[in-house]
Amino acid sequence: MKNIVPMTLILLMFASVFANTAWIEMNENEMDGAADGRADDDVGILGILEPRATKTDTMTGELRNTVKAGDEVNFVVSVKNHGTNNVTEMNIEATIYLADGTVATDFAGNDLTWLDAVICDDAQSCPVQSLAAGAYLNGGSYSVRDASGAAIAWAAPLGAYTIAIELDVMSGDDDITNDEFTVDITVVNWYDIAIDLEWNPSVEQAEGAGPHDFTLTVSTDGSEEWSARSVVVDLMITGAALDTAVDGDGNDIKGTTTHETGTSQIVDVFFNESAPCDDPGPDNITGTADDGPCDARNGNGSRLVIDYQDSWTYSGTVTPDANANGGYQVEAALVNYTLYGAAAECQESGEVTIDNGPDGIEGTEDDIREIRTFMNICEVPVETDDNNSNNEDKITGFIGSYHNIGVSSLVIAQGYDSTGNGEATSMRGDQDEIDVGFSRLHAMVEHRGSSGTGPYDWEVTFVVTDVYDNNSVVATYTADECPAGVAPPYTHLDLGEGLTAQPAGYACSSHEFDSGTYKITATVAMVNPTNPDESSVDDSQTATVEARNHDPVISLSLTSEGDIVVGDIVSFDVSAFDAEDITGESLTYSWSRITTDSMSVDIGECSPSDDGAGGLTKGERTCAVPVDGSWATTLPVTVKVTDPHGGEASDKVDLKVWNRQVAEATAASDAVSISYDLTYMAVADFSITASDSAAIEGVLLGNSEEGADSVYVIDYAPVTNYGPGDVGSNALSITFPGSSTEDYSLWYQYPGQDWILLDGEAEQDGATNMKLEWVNLTSGTLNNGLLGIFNAAAGTGAVPANGVSNAIGVNMAGGLIAVQWTLENGGVDLLSGDKIQICSVTNANETCTSVDKDATQHLLTGTHGQVFDVTVSVINVNGANANVKTFTTTADAEVSPVPTTTFGSIANGSTAWTFTITTADAGNAVKLYVCWKDSTYEASQLTPDDLSCQPMDIADASVDITKPSVTSETVYHFSIFAEDSSGNVVALSDKTTQIRYGELDDPGAGTDTLDDDKSGTTGVPTWTWGVIIGIVVVAFGIGAFILSRGGEGGEGKEWDY
Repeated sequence: MKNIVPMTLILLMFASVFANTAWIEMNENEMDGAADGRADDDVGILGILEPRATKTDTMTGELRNTVKAGDEVNFVVSVKNHGTNNVTEMNIEATIYLADGTVATDFAGNDLTWLDAVICDDAQSCPVQSLAAGAYLNGGSYSVRDASGAAIAWAAPLGAYTIAIELDVMSGDDDITNDEFTVDITVVNWYDIAIDLEWNPSVEQAEGAGPHDFTLTVSTDGSEEWSARSVVVDLMITGAALDTAVDGDGNDIKGTTTHETGTSQIVDVFFNESAPCDDPGPDNITGTADDGPCDARNGNGSRLVIDYQDSWTYSGTVTPDANANGGYQVEAALVNYTLYGAAAECQESGEVTIDNGPDGIEGTEDDIREIRTFMNICEVPVETDDNNSNNEDKITGFIGSYHNIGVSSLVIAQGYDSTGNGEATSMRGDQDEIDVGFSRLHAMVEHRGSSGTGPYDWEVTFVVTDVYDNNSVVATYTADECPAGVAPPYTHLDLGEGLTAQPAGYACSSHEFDSGTYKITATVAMVNPTNPDESSVDDSQTATVEARNHDPVISLSLTSEGDIVVGDIVSFDVSAFDAEDITGESLTYSWSRITTDSMSVDIGECSPSDDGAGGLTKGERTCAVPVDGSWATTLPVTVKVTDPHGGEASDKVDLKVWNRQVAEATAASDAVSISYDLTYMAVADFSITASDSAAIEGVLLGNSEEGADSVYVIDYAPVTNYGPGDVGSNALSITFPGSSTEDYSLWYQYPGQDWILLDGEAEQDGATNMKLEWVNLTSGTLNNGLLGIFNAAAGTGAVPANGVSNAIGVNMAGGLIAVQWTLENGGVDLLSGDKIQICSVTNANETCTSVDKDATQHLLTGTHGQVFDVTVSVINVNGANANVKTFTTTADAEVSPVPTTTFGSIANGSTAWTFTITTADAGNAVKLYVCWKDSTYEASQLTPDDLSCQPMDIADASVDITKPSVTSETVYHFSIFAEDSSGNVVALSDKTTQIRYGELDDPGAGTDTLDDDKSGTTGVPTWTWGVIIGIVVVAFGIGAFILSRGGEGGEGKEWDY
């Protein structure tokens, strides 16, 4: 029963609060802002052309596009002005990062970062003064410069790096998302064996009868020290004009001879780390039965070795036939060599005993064994090194009148757009990786005959074969010049001497490479020669390359601005970069989206379609399409970009589309029409119901003091209620029979609450009808309730006269926050219907509470560290005063950090103990309590209110505790509590005790004192008992007298005692 009254009061308080809450205003919410769009100023990086990103081959696990340690790396970037304005000032910054994200440094400790002032109005400082709209910087291939103005040339050391290129556009850039591009590269060690042939003395070509001496040199190089063993080289000396060929020892070497090169050394040839043969066992004698594991293959042997950056030479002499006219050649080619190291081929697997089993004897059946891999070091034969371009060489000679032309080089030039425009940015040769797409096969040819021969008309035939398709011929081209695409441009001339000839010429032909491995052969031939070519050995060169496709790099952007509503047109733009086609003209764009029923459908307006000639269009880089109800809510739109060689990339944006439907209903026998235009974030259809409700008379509306009568009262309900976050806009209109000479207003009442004004001024709608409207862009849907049309003006419809002048949050113990405020003019102008509204947002949830206009504080409860964004406003049914206050506060529910405080020495005075308190770290505390009790206790389960305590400031070094009065020996247990500025209290871990002794030598005199260094016996004086008995008797008599007053004569009376 005793709980009924307080519970009733609480319920009444809540009813009062809910009855005066403006529910529509509590639903207020802002619509989403504009979507991202591309503006007039927009320059961006399409991609980094050099260095290429290192990739791992998914089939073989090998790293592709690695950089050789020590090689110079240039930074070549493709930049385009996407905007409509010229770019007039821009820097490019290049930075190299280590794998841990820190900036790499050079050997002197300087950061590897460069700033290139590429565009400005000073031609002395910047190579470009302006980049026009739609233009590519330097044609789409720009080499970033260092401070000297030269292209950056970074000698890459071993390791993994991220290359970051960033634009700083001082002349304006509205989209910075495309201003940075990164590639990850891996720099690896490399090993090289070089083959070199040279005539002695050094000449380009040997002439005459001879004899002619030559030297073969085999040398090693690399990024770290290593040794090549058993380097095998084939030496081939051939030619129709050749008579003899001998080495320095007179051995015949005409034709093909094989040579193992190097200097003899004793080197390790095998080592098994699990059986190293280095343990002589307990007897300390090697070769006995108790020796440790030993692999008999361990040991060394004699090998021919060429050490790091050393060389081996071999000499020979060729003598042509003195009566011949013709040529000859000396060729050398690397066959293979041997490496010593811990290669994968050296690994072995085998069983080892890891436990001798129950019998404790190794080698028996109960042994526990497992398979282990042994990382041996051994010799491994290798056929190729990391630089194939110098693995073979050739020198030539002739005697007499010798007619000859030959191919001196063959490269694949790349870096053009899909149509072949621009200049080459890379030249690739034999055993290189190339890009798919447009390339130029480029051959250099030379006159190699004797002086005075020629000139010769000529042409080059290029043959491209597919290595993995049985060397089937893919394409054949014939060319005799290279007027564009590879510097220097060359127009056809004869080979030879004279005004109409040159000693060298160039031929090139374009070819589209698909992914795969190809062999390109360039063969030169004389055209209608008077004297035929007398040597075919140098007529051709070949290059085997692996063509790899780079997937496009794309970025999809939503360019429509503002909120997108069903019925609108939405626009997208995709920025696409393809290393094989920087213009992107060869790319195909396919668009798709997910519908509200979770189906993926093509966006036909933008995807490839029939081009009318039996093919397909390439789709649209920009896409504009109308949206219907199947786009509603937030669903992904995806674009897939495909290059001509099968490479593809996709990107998506989550598109937020507001659904929009107009729900209609009628009431009053169809005399009243209700239309609700709702923009909302949902798929379901929206509808409303309406029915007649009882008329209302004499109701006070808003701040009007006169009662109003209803014209129509409608019981209204939506099929679904949507919160503020799911509603973009509300527009409810009611059309009803009425006269323009009357005053009408539209009001809404949620069950159990006050009427709220929706529209205070009606408009004429036809000859006999009037219309009232409620438009709201910030709240959720209008909940079910009554819609009342009253034949009365809406009154002033004024918001509260006073706003909030200041609001703060005061932290209290236990995570409580006291929200306190002051009102303008002290709030004296507020009316009875005005309220103070406190809204708090925490963890993405908003809670609003309204309190009486005279209140000055409201409590929030949070957990420690919980953040609240608080808004305090003054509201009524017409809205809120414009002067609101907001602040952010954090709940404080614990002392954190806890101070480090301990007891020190204790001084024993006559009437008090003086405790020394040491605080090494105050933490978040501002106050301490030294507390005690005459029995043991767990401080963490109590508070200072449960104990006897003496407060002290956190900065105090000591505290005096008055000794309690006792008459017997008592042990006091002391502990320390800390308190922060919010009032949170925590018990600290340190504790101590003190003993208090009691003594009473002469109770009657009462002159002695109790002291800690004395003991005594105590008792109750005998005269005390008499006093106690007397007091009890007197009290009993007084009580009996009072009770006798309520006898027969006073029956029924109420007495106030």
